[in-house]
Amino acid sequence: MAATQVKELPDISVFVITRDDSKTIKRCLKQLVKFATEVIVIDYGSEDSTLRIAEKYANKIFTKQWCGVYQMKKFALSLCNYSWVMHVCADEVVTDRAIDDMKKKIGKQLANNKVGFSFPRRFHIGNTFIRWGGFYPDKQLRLFKKNIAHFRGLCMDESVEVWDTKKERYLTQSSSIYALGEDIYYYPFKDIKEMEDYHFFNAEVGFQKISFFAAVVGAYGCFIERFIFRLGFLGGGLGFKIAKIKAMSIWKQYKRASDPNSAIKKFH
Repeated sequence: MAATQVKELPDISVFVITRDDSKTIKRCLKQLVKFATEVIVIDYGSEDSTLRIAEKYANKIFTKQWCGVYQMKKFALSLCNYSWVMHVCADEVVTDRAIDDMKKKIGKQLANNKVGFSFPRRFHIGNTFIRWGGFYPDKQLRLFKKNIAHFRGLCMDESVEVWDTKKERYLTQSSSIYALGEDIYYYPFKDIKEMEDYHFFNAEVGFQKISFFAAVVGAYGCFIERFIFRLGFLGGGLGFKIAKIKAMSIWKQYKRASDPNSAIKKFH
């Protein structure tokens, strides 16, 4: 009897949420159409050429008013027509090597009842790969079975979880999640100044009240952890600057929260 042929990939819906991502969206979508059955773009107010570029690649484009990270991704999930869903950020690239790895491994792993697949992710500042300081391998659960997944709310970088039948709860790490070996490339910042502006802005608008002691311990602890224990010093001057930005954002959170004229605001 001939062996049963294993399909390389199931039908996959991929969604991307965008806003003014014209500098990165083309290379993102060009890769997605190489393996996705359906590519969906949800835009919340782009004023650049993002939508014009997306029209060349996406099967569907939706515009929606910003309603928070959790609600946006929940809405995006509801638009997906296939039982397997992948979430990709507009500044990420699923490389050819990652696509080949998916095709080689996912079909076989589906036979082992896997319900989610994670990818290591390479964080870049400009085109510089940041290997040290806790930024790599940064495993991300991105491909998952739609009917047993949900997004965690109340965090800046929303995370998806899948239902673990053994532990009877949603998890990002489980025996039912298979770790693929090839990287997704991530290009969130053009330079170190843009990274600093992003983290300091979030410290201003997304802060929670913390004590002076917690701020001091948190800031110094963050710097020591990233620069020393997570080997950020191997990144030289850039590693030092990144660790300092992470630490200073904790201190700015305290300073903002301790201002008697400040009102606690949640970042949407």
